[in-house]
Amino acid sequence: MGVGVATALALLRPTTPAGCVATVMGASLGSVICDVDVRPSEKAKDAFRWRMVALVLTCCLLAYDHYLGGPVCAYIIQHLGREVVSGLAGMVATTVAAALAPHRTFSHSLVALALWSGSMRLLCDPLAAPFCVGIATHLALDLTNRKGVRLFWPLKTDVALGIWKADGLANSLLSLLGLVASVALLAIFAAGRHGL
Repeated sequence: MGVGVATALALLRPTTPAGCVATVMGASLGSVICDVDVRPSEKAKDAFRWRMVALVLTCCLLAYDHYLGGPVCAYIIQHLGREVVSGLAGMVATTVAAALAPHRTFSHSLVALALWSGSMRLLCDPLAAPFCVGIATHLALDLTNRKGVRLFWPLKTDVALGIWKADGLANSLLSLLGLVASVALLAIFAAGRHGL
């Protein structure tokens, strides 16, 4: 999640406090949604923990967005109706399909990336770009693992670079570096462009 947020902040370079909130919120959700297909096990606790962190963070950031008069709450209120309902239906349908599929298949594909991102664009456009970056970052990081992903689902070809194990030291280091980079980028934006 930290790497996804840092990547979204670096690429999208939000210039307002509300933009930073939307970027962190969207990237956090996108970074963890791919692992909705993780089955209950000891290893699943990590994925579940990060999904809960993203959910709590999103709730806090939604409250802050509302306080700031930011784009997320405003968009949903202004577009409440067919567009938001269609986006929500697409998010739910894609997430259910991903949850029912085996791990690292449909949920880790370019098809799921497109479906989730398109649905988020309808549901809440200010979150769409960072959400997409979060998913793309998750997929890129998973490609470096030894266990492959079905990036080109429905083709049954697994893609893996085999650099390291998903639950090894590299994972912990990348998580820490992503968190530090996210905080550093937010501090730089706050000091250079605006006061958060």
